[in-house]
Amino acid sequence: MFIQRIEDFQIPKEIDIQIGELLEEAFPGYPKGQSYYKQVPDFRYLVWNEEELIGHMAIEHRLMSNGGNPIKVFGVTDLCVKDSFQHKKLATRLLQELEDLGRKFELDFIILLARDHELYLTNGFQLVKNDCRWLLIHDNASLGIIHRKIEQTLMMKPLSSKKWKNGLLDFLGPAF
Repeated sequence: MFIQRIEDFQIPKEIDIQIGELLEEAFPGYPKGQSYYKQVPDFRYLVWNEEELIGHMAIEHRLMSNGGNPIKVFGVTDLCVKDSFQHKKLATRLLQELEDLGRKFELDFIILLARDHELYLTNGFQLVKNDCRWLLIHDNASLGIIHRKIEQTLMMKPLSSKKWKNGLLDFLGPAF
């Protein structure tokens, strides 16, 4: 097995199709024939077992505002591992790769939204409760700005000495 980091615009069509198939398998209701949910990511981590795609994690690199202070973040989305390869710590390896990259380039936090917290809590993430603001996108159209509290799904992991604030978290774009 090996892990590949690739910028989204560099992904060949045949791999993009494989990503879409893996995401449809992992997430019921995922948009058919798409390798992204609402917005294309900046880059991805792909896990390969020979020529079979068995794991995926999409990353957005973004500036956000936390309590009025700018923060540099990696936003995680669509983290999944094929059923037959789960419980081999592949998701943990992907998160560690991202953490190492974030620390190397002095990002402040990794942020994600998750209903199942176990993997992330085990890997040092914390649940946070912030009022949030983001751009609502649906069917490839901007529908407006949403402002509400996100509870029981918003998680973060600090990568720098910056302190997380409980004030408004402005995504400065769409949610992950």
